[in-house]
Amino acid sequence: MRPLSEETFKNPLLYIIILIIGFGMRLVNLTDGLWLDEIWSMVMSAPDISVPNIIDACKVDSHPPLFDIILHYFLVVFGDNDINGRFLALFIGLLGILATFYYTLKISNSYFAAFLSFAMISLSYFHIYYSIEGRFYTLLYLFSITIISEFYLFLKDKKLKNLIWFVLASVLLVYTHYYGAILVFALYLILLFLWLIKEVDRKSFFQMAGGGIVIFVSFLPWLPFMFAGQQKESWMLNPGIGDVFDYLYKYSGKNPVEFLFVILALIMSVKLWKTNVKLYAILFGTILLGFFIPFFVSYLTIPMLHYRYTFIYFPAIIIIVSVFWKQTQMLNAKNKIIVFSIVFLSILINFFFISPYTKGEHGEPWREIARDVAKFNYSDKEDIYTEVGFYLDYYLDRNGHKKALKLPVPENENAFWYLKSPFDAQNNAVDTLIFEADKTIDYGKEFLLFHYVRTKK
Repeated sequence: MRPLSEETFKNPLLYIIILIIGFGMRLVNLTDGLWLDEIWSMVMSAPDISVPNIIDACKVDSHPPLFDIILHYFLVVFGDNDINGRFLALFIGLLGILATFYYTLKISNSYFAAFLSFAMISLSYFHIYYSIEGRFYTLLYLFSITIISEFYLFLKDKKLKNLIWFVLASVLLVYTHYYGAILVFALYLILLFLWLIKEVDRKSFFQMAGGGIVIFVSFLPWLPFMFAGQQKESWMLNPGIGDVFDYLYKYSGKNPVEFLFVILALIMSVKLWKTNVKLYAILFGTILLGFFIPFFVSYLTIPMLHYRYTFIYFPAIIIIVSVFWKQTQMLNAKNKIIVFSIVFLSILINFFFISPYTKGEHGEPWREIARDVAKFNYSDKEDIYTEVGFYLDYYLDRNGHKKALKLPVPENENAFWYLKSPFDAQNNAVDTLIFEADKTIDYGKEFLLFHYVRTKK
């Protein structure tokens, strides 16, 4: 069989087919109800909320305000509804796919590698899952692949435009999520390493250092809020060393075939180190530091490592795997096509027939609960009590029902609704000596809706 030609992978039809499949996979759960964090973003970025108020809210939250401000204006222009909230993340995700192709091509000078990276990210369970979540994750990916790639391209070509793009994207990244600061810090540690082993000349080192000063000064106004907003307790658990492999498994949607395809490339790529020291130092350094910096911080302060934040080094994985399967001589052209076909089929089978993603397990049932409260409301005077009113109110308002009330339930109530959720602090919020449940709806995921009436004496 003839070698896989670079001309073959210049065919636009290949990209159109993959993009259509990937886009279709992203539409599967687009209309599902939002989950807790998405509701927070929609409420805080609503068209009637001012930008200064959005910024103030983020000062005490776990991330900077850039995405919420973008979401605010998106909702102003296109309308305040769930679909638009998620479509913004989807649109940014598509930009991330294009950026993956562009930067892999620039780095590898290979349409083969560029197409493979394009296909991998288009069909990536990890990227698909967060492409329809109305949060900042796809923006985190887009800026991450930009700064990793522009960082390398500047060190390779020494062109000022690459340094400018690196600095600009880095500033936007650190104002998107605090993990962006981890990635920028990691890249500067790698820069120092490359300088010490004489892979980076003095001029490039100090030019990049100057860019780092610009990034730091640009983020300086927000730096106090980053530390002030840190919680004393975390919902996350302390990570383990084995989590680095667990995360890789989760990235594949727990698809063993895709996992082996990726892990084999990562392990075997170590042999390619000397072919391009700058590139592999940046890519492997990004992955290792992107994991271990928050890993050690988790033990020094509070747990902060979670796989969805590791989008900061996911681009490095995609690039390494794509370049490896292009360069490897382990397989001839025929066998490569067979391997790629098996991986492709396994991704589709896993996505549509095995993964819980297509079984309605993406969001949380806030919308359905609010709809049922409005549907089964026995009296306009009946209230609903819950500890999670902030999130339920988002959908209660859209279903024409009055907002939820805070606990405890007054003893003079005759009939009311009560929502028990997995986020409750109280275990027994209703006095069952006074009230009894005449209706119970189980929504799964520990969401229970009760209708209570006064106990008959």
